[in-house]
Formats: sequence, C-alpha cells, structure tokens
Amino acid sequence: MKHYFERLLLTFPLLMMSLMGCESIEPIPIEKIPITETRPSDPSPSLTDPAFLEALEEATYREINQYRLSKNLPSLNLNPQITQQARIHSERMAAGIIPVGHEDLEQRLKIISFTTPHEKGVENLATHQDSYDPVKATMKQWLNNAKNLKNIEGKYDATGIGVAQNSRGEYYFTQIFIKEKSSIITRSPELDNSLEPWKNSEPLLEKAGQDSQFLIALEQEINRRVNQYRLSKNLPPLTMNAEISYVARQHSQDMASKQATFSHDGFDNRAKSVGKSIPYKSFAENLAYIKGYPDLADVAVKGWINSPGHRKNMEGNFNLTGIGIAKNPEGEYYFTQLFLLQR
Repeated sequence: MKHYFERLLLTFPLLMMSLMGCESIEPIPIEKIPITETRPSDPSPSLTDPAFLEALEEATYREINQYRLSKNLPSLNLNPQITQQARIHSERMAAGIIPVGHEDLEQRLKIISFTTPHEKGVENLATHQDSYDPVKATMKQWLNNAKNLKNIEGKYDATGIGVAQNSRGEYYFTQIFIKEKSSIITRSPELDNSLEPWKNSEPLLEKAGQDSQFLIALEQEINRRVNQYRLSKNLPPLTMNAEISYVARQHSQDMASKQATFSHDGFDNRAKSVGKSIPYKSFAENLAYIKGYPDLADVAVKGWINSPGHRKNMEGNFNLTGIGIAKNPEGEYYFTQLFLLQR
C-alpha cells in the first residue's frame, strides 16, 4: 500500500501547531504547499454562527429548568454527550438529510449509553422560522403538546439540547431527556479486560486526570465544527462513534506520552481494530499537534481546512467518525480524527 504524507509546521513566539499529513486506506496525493501562515477562509454566509446556536441551547435549557422548578420538579443536568447527539440530529434535519422526526432515536440513545448508562430516554423536537424569539416559540410548541409536556415533566435526570438553522432561516430544536441508571459497579480488573473497551474507556481518560471532562468536551467541539464545515459544503454530517473514538484516543495518548511519534505509524492496525466490529469501505485519519493556543478547536479545524490533504478527508465520502485528544504535562495537545464509510 502506498501512502503519501505532508507535514506542516507553523511556529510563532510561544505558540506551536503541527499537522501530520492525512492517511487513508485509499491513497490521497497531497499537494505540497509552502510552510507559511495562512488566513482561514470566511465561513459560508448561509451557516449560522455556532456561538449563537449555543446561546439558544443554553437559553432553552434554562427555560426548561425554570418550568420544572415551577412545578416543584428537580432541575435537569446538562450533559455534553447528550447535547452532542441532539446537535447532530438537529443538523441532519436542518440539512434535509432526514425528515423531521425521531429517526434513529434508539441509535442516539445507544451512543449516549457508552458514557451515560440510562434506564430510559425520550426526545422532543421543534421546528419553526420565528427569528424574533426562537426559544419562546419552541417552548410554546412543547408546552402545548401533551407528549412533549409529559417528557418535560418526566422523571429524568439529565438532558442535552441541540439547535441548528438552515439557509432558509428554519430552526430545528432537539432535546433528549435521560433517566440515568444507578451504578453500583466499582473499578475492577475485569473491566479493564473487556472485549469491548470503548464501553469502558475511562482508563484512557483517567490518564488525563482533572482534564478528562475538558478533553471530552473538546472532542465533541471538534466533531461539531467539522460537521458545520461539511454542512457548509452541502455534505451530510458525520456520526460520532464511541468505538472509533476509543481507537483514536489510544493513538493520541501514545503520542502525548511519547510512546509513539507524531505520525501515522500504526494506521493499518487502527483500521483493523475498528474493522473487527464495524465493517467499512474506506478509512482515513487526520492528526494535529497544538501548544499555546487558547482556542484549540478553532486552530485544529481551521488548520485542517487550510491543508488540501486534510480538507479532502473532511469532505470525503464518510458517515462515521471518532475523535481522540490527549494532553501531556508539557501542555501539548495531540488530536486524532478517524473517518470511516461503513459498509
């Protein structure tokens, strides 16, 4: 198998970023470009500012909890893993990839269960073009619908909210409610020997100590920004997969701990590892190394967009992805994103 590599190193005072040329099962010729600083292209005018959508999600969360408290119900905890699945569903509906509905809800709940074991999960949806007060319009729909109201008032512990908007100005809201499962299981050697380690990936995250939740949130933010970019190109968003993320996280951990060099070494093994449980037609990988930048997700994704080989993977014919990020004591962040087209 023939592979093509490109390495880009940008250095500034106290700042460092490096992109490792993408890797793919199907070799991708990568154009050689000068090692210079480049300015990112302006975002598509049809793409709503992610910060605005996040603000709508937070406002909806506050409104839901205020309503629950008015009914003497406990507030819900906002869960980033649940929010990530809600966002993907809203983005897919906004892009017209799927109709408005609860399609693949069981799959979303299954993915959520990898990090948040639960007894039950339900979902509320809303769509409208009320640009004056999108949150109020959504709450009005939900509170006036018996099924949605039942979910809002239900015995749930955690929630996640995702909002998307398309070029026609239509808003799509998804809220997932979860009743968490009480766990009496403590760490044991048997868990670490699981045949399905991605369902018990905490050992990898424990290496990050108190940064673990930040790294999880950063992985989700990378996925969201990559999907925002794909949607701006009229491409379907990628579904985050816990199994693939576990393999990606292992490689990032190995690079961060210097057990592996910053490279695609072991790429074929990673592909085989994923392929044992997820048959695929094609498989690719993007890497990045960053130190000293405040907005890590922005630097990583814009760096990939500005690199022809990495951008080709981002725009590729894939439907699943996994993202793993690791940080070492020197403050170096290592990013691995795997792309997969499932059979």
